[in-house]
Amino acid sequence: MHMMTKLRPFVRPFLKEANEMFETYIYTMSDRPYALEMAKLLDPQGEYFKAKVNSRDDGTQKHQKGLDVVLGQESAVLILDDTEHTWMKHKDNLRLMERCHFFASSSRQFGLQIPCRIDE
Repeated sequence: MHMMTKLRPFVRPFLKEANEMFETYIYTMSDRPYALEMAKLLDPQGEYFKAKVNSRDDGTQKHQKGLDVVLGQESAVLILDDTEHTWMKHKDNLRLMERCHFFASSSRQFGLQIPCRIDE
């Protein structure tokens, strides 16, 4: 893929700890090749996500994410995402995260003044 991506600070320790307590999935509104590339970047050893990588290609509704592509009871699912409008039917499960933009061009694209800081 022709894009530059930088991981959030402390994402690897977070994923390690989260994986010890939860079943973890990736779910992105991007296409499947992007989702698989992000899985390789986040989880190069294949310890956390294995085949649990979902993209917009797996969704059952256009422009929406749904828990129907995730195994488990809806009441036991915690969603971490930076976009609320894609989870309209699952707002009770959603914990909104701030977007993290390391690159000035990305920050400007989303109308932010400064990229996220490493000490956040």
